[in-house]
Amino acid sequence: MARTLLLSLLLAISSAETVNDCIESKCHGCGGEQCQLCREDQKTISACVSSCMDTICRGCGGEQCQLCREDAKTIESCCAEQVLASVTANLEMCKAKAPKDPCVGLPGPQFSTCNWEQGAKRCLETTCQGCGGEQCQLCRADAQKINSCCEAQRHWDWVQPPQMCVDAKAEVDSKDPCSGLYGAEGLQCAWEADAKTCVNNGCKGCGGEQCQLCREDAKRIAKCCDDHYHSVDPPQFCKDSKEEAVTSCFDSKCHGCGGEQCQLCREDAKAECCTGAMRTPSCESAKAILP
Repeated sequence: MARTLLLSLLLAISSAETVNDCIESKCHGCGGEQCQLCREDQKTISACVSSCMDTICRGCGGEQCQLCREDAKTIESCCAEQVLASVTANLEMCKAKAPKDPCVGLPGPQFSTCNWEQGAKRCLETTCQGCGGEQCQLCRADAQKINSCCEAQRHWDWVQPPQMCVDAKAEVDSKDPCSGLYGAEGLQCAWEADAKTCVNNGCKGCGGEQCQLCREDAKRIAKCCDDHYHSVDPPQFCKDSKEEAVTSCFDSKCHGCGGEQCQLCREDAKAECCTGAMRTPSCESAKAILP
């Protein structure tokens, strides 16, 4: 919506000329009184005003288009030319429409639910700002985005949430891998989910093979697992990555060693390699070599 409004500002100065150019084009080849009748023809002017609005609102989608065409700036840009004012004033598309508040007149609880829903919809429009075509539809139907907007606009606990929020939350919860798990099992699942989110956040902005390498980086995974430590047995995802990261650290520190020299080197490297809350077999075995 912001983009279309920006376009309307940029085109505001030239849009009246664009409408006139359009009319002249449609009346090209006329002569005498015929030209005057053509230029004042309501159908001709209506088509040109509509074309002007299409230009200003280019790239919009769905409800966003309707809001753009009914915006006061769009109407002023396409309908305010003095020469055409007597005709455009009678065009339905040139009449500014005051947005109707769907919550007006509803009783207390229903009014609060309605306000919640309208707030969530406005939030969703802002979230999906700048989209186009099918991308807009997918954005507005994204349960995660809807749920986030519903949470951001949440009313008091006694207010019944709107159906769009109930449906979005149910869909999001159904995708939660830890839903229905409790105790140690639930904590272990949450640990793994948090660590994976941490890894994904750390790899934002990557592309192609770079993304796969980033998400499979044992050192990065191990750090995320350490940062989201829970007082339960670590998930296998974290165990494997931590062990790989520690082993890789030992190998880099003690490269080229042999026999007892390696054991002594690994013990010395333990302070750098065995960091974080999680412990690994490699770190425990490093401890075991002490006399």
